[in-house]
Amino acid sequence: MACSQPKALYQFMFSIAASALKDFAKRKHGGKIGLTTVLHTHSRRRNLHPHQHIIVANSNYNKTRNQWHKGKRNYLLNVFSVANVWRARMLDAINHYADLSLANTEILPTKWIVD
Repeated sequence: MACSQPKALYQFMFSIAASALKDFAKRKHGGKIGLTTVLHTHSRRRNLHPHQHIIVANSNYNKTRNQWHKGKRNYLLNVFSVANVWRARMLDAINHYADLSLANTEILPTKWIVD
């Protein structure tokens, strides 16, 4: 799919990653977070391997209270929960909202890495 429809796939990756992180942060911390995302399309061996690197500020801004909250030192969000939500949203977007389809869903990994 990354070969046949890269633009649609990459747009989904960016929008879903941002929305998932923002939803988790709002629910957990009650504010808005800032993030920067970079897309890598290949692995070190130059194989097609689209993935993102995301830097998230470990703090948030609560607009209603007009307060800036500094996050905990080593923990921002539960990565396992974020991975599950991101995977579900990506598969839903691919299967339902675009003219994309996954040819063989058995080859998809059940555990997606978010770290």
